Amino acid sequence: MEYTRADFLRAVLPESGIVAVGRLGPAKGSAFIHDKYVDVTAMLEGLEDAQFTKENYYFAISSFSELEGKLDRGKLRFRTQLNAKTTRCVILDVDIKDKEGYYLTKDEAWEGIHKLVFQLNMPQPIIVDSGFGYHVYWPMAAGIPAKEWQAIAKAFYQAVLGVEPKAVADASRVSDSASVLRIPETYNLKFGQQTPVGIVQWYDSLLDLGEFRDTLKRITGKYASTPPTNAGGHLVTLGVQNDLEKAQLLPTIKNCNWAGRYVKNMATAQEPEWYAMLGMAPFLEHTDKQGNKLSEHQ
Repeated sequence: MEYTRADFLRAVLPESGIVAVGRLGPAKGSAFIHDKYVDVTAMLEGLEDAQFTKENYYFAISSFSELEGKLDRGKLRFRTQLNAKTTRCVILDVDIKDKEGYYLTKDEAWEGIHKLVFQLNMPQPIIVDSGFGYHVYWPMAAGIPAKEWQAIAKAFYQAVLGVEPKAVADASRVSDSASVLRIPETYNLKFGQQTPVGIVQWYDSLLDLGEFRDTLKRITGKYASTPPTNAGGHLVTLGVQNDLEKAQLLPTIKNCNWAGRYVKNMATAQEPEWYAMLGMAPFLEHTDKQGNKLSEHQ
């Protein structure tokens, strides 16, 4: 089965918040332009008229809170970590360069990525050939707050340094929640060429955040988490109603293999499975197309 740009963006982008495409002309000094959308569907519609042979196209890996941006160093800035709202995938930007500390060939990089997957006991990722390297994605069942993601990503960077350092030669990408990476089914216009950008590996496996945190703690000695707080800045605990954004029920069931199997077989589910699903309830809500809440755990 061939996977498309639409499959990819729906797999790696969060369900809520403003999503963004970045465009950059091939000429030196070209301005980086942001196209902002209310959701992934609107983004895909906007890309239907894109001129992929004339501009480089990127997507921001996180969604954002404010359309105009947040005040940063005296200016309103849109694509910043300060404005980042939700992130749904762990990433690597793997470069190929004839330079110390980098992979020299795509074959060497491919081998290094899969060595890393084995060493960190991670699921197989989605891999995009960026034209002159690889962009690697581990999607999660639902987006998490960008600040929480940053803590995980920083620990991930430290873990990768210990097992496959060439995979994080560009350290700035791994833990930047405002990063942009190339969109599949476009072109990399560097060096006056039109080099295709495309998906070269696809897996439906999702990253289990709890297991991943445990792995990172074992390797780095630190627990990759920032304690959640409510609007008043107070710590919140499980089982207490809080102000953290809830995930949508239907996308969670669709993207989480375990939850999907539970819903299909809940008539015969065992008691431990029922309790596990119940434990997810405080963090889920179900709304109709107009955004009205149809049901919510209270």
